[in-house]
Amino acid sequence: MAEDSNLCSPFGRRVYSPVQLPLCQPPIGQTAMKYTRKAGELRAEQMASEPETPLRLTIELVPEPCWYSNLRDVLPRPVWDKLRREVYAASGHRCGICGAGGMLHCHEVWRYDDATHIQRLEGFRALCTLCHHVKHMGLAGLLASRGKLDYETVVAHFMRVNDCSRADFQRHYDAALAEWRERSRYEWQTDLGDFTPPAPPDMTEPAP
Repeated sequence: MAEDSNLCSPFGRRVYSPVQLPLCQPPIGQTAMKYTRKAGELRAEQMASEPETPLRLTIELVPEPCWYSNLRDVLPRPVWDKLRREVYAASGHRCGICGAGGMLHCHEVWRYDDATHIQRLEGFRALCTLCHHVKHMGLAGLLASRGKLDYETVVAHFMRVNDCSRADFQRHYDAALAEWRERSRYEWQTDLGDFTPPAPPDMTEPAP
């Protein structure tokens, strides 16, 4: 199965700025189960993290101060690969929204507290490429402007999955954009929650 691309970071991989995440280097081969759930719990967590909406597929625009804040860049690649494969297996190797097979992406599910301005990692969801583009519709627009993506194909996928009209899409997109603009006015702290990697051991020798 092809590897997922880094759609969670709008402009590619980068050290966390302005939000700084804890960095660590767990031993290679350390199980990724420290960062994930059993299949049933993972599914329940995914459902709980989604807002109540009649739409199966929604747009999740990441506030600008939170760009580049993701678990993928914190974990060593072998650990991230193990985690994402567990997420794909828990979803039956199909998209968790539309059910498509083929190439999958491990989408990080975040909850945003608009009172405390903390974004918390709630879990993960296996998504096909088109559903993942819908989630990151701002990035999809950027890629389309560079000739790297057909924007109308992404919009058509949104309409097909949700069985809705272009006007329904536009209303949802406008609401998501308004929410993004409001949230982007603030600085956010990132909480990796139960997926926070363990701190490196203290190698300082005790004083004699």
